[in-house]
Amino acid sequence: MSDVVLIERDGPITRVKLNRPEKRNALSGEVWEALYETGQTILGEEQTRVVVLSGEGQSFSSGLDLSSLGGGLLGSLSSAVAGGGETEGKAVDPLAEIMRLQDAFSWLEYGPFVSIAAVQGYALGAGWQLALACDFTIAVEDATFGLLETNYGLVPDMGGTVRLARSTGVSIAKQLILTGRRIGALEAHAIGAVAQVVTADELDQVVADSAAEVVRRSPTAIRLAKELITKAPTRKIEKALKAEAKSQIEAIASADFREAISAFMQRRDPDFTSAGQS
Repeated sequence: MSDVVLIERDGPITRVKLNRPEKRNALSGEVWEALYETGQTILGEEQTRVVVLSGEGQSFSSGLDLSSLGGGLLGSLSSAVAGGGETEGKAVDPLAEIMRLQDAFSWLEYGPFVSIAAVQGYALGAGWQLALACDFTIAVEDATFGLLETNYGLVPDMGGTVRLARSTGVSIAKQLILTGRRIGALEAHAIGAVAQVVTADELDQVVADSAAEVVRRSPTAIRLAKELITKAPTRKIEKALKAEAKSQIEAIASADFREAISAFMQRRDPDFTSAGQS
């Protein structure tokens, strides 16, 4: 796998780090491909309970590598669109290409683990969309966020429109996307796009503590609760309640639940690793 994305495993916690610090971790075609491969690898495993996504150096990600505006990733897509699905003599399906790029982000939302974005410096454009694909974001107080795509005649197409609207509400999402306004971490927290704001010195420890709290809990319950929350905005209350009931039945039937009750009665910490899942 390319070294533009680094993977470090610590038991049930997998740390994924963007590794182009000299480019403020701008997203090139190589980074997108590495993120996609990383996602496929982690989804194929069972041991990962938490994914911590971060950026090497001073920024999480400054967004799309602007060198691709005239060539590279975006240039290839632009040529394919202009060429009616053909570029450099090869057939290219622009829709399929963009949707594959989306898959490089979406595994963070739909995987059975908890994904945490640890953000410092810039999280702009596709960089913020990448953080939004995570279950929640913990950000340094001087971090800067923005969806800047309209500045370049583009739209956020990596899930940014739906995920930002889901976090902040439609009106605020429209204002931020349609004006391309940049906001700080405190404002992002106030509107619901960031879960917690910390100092630079606190970031690593707070993220580690959050990951540890997740790992202490039932994998079955975490997986079910995450799925319920993710799908909640698109469900009517009747369907949401039914989904909760079905999930509760699955949780009660699991070995995790039996281990939790046994641990409670014995006044000890539960061991969900040995409990397994039914």
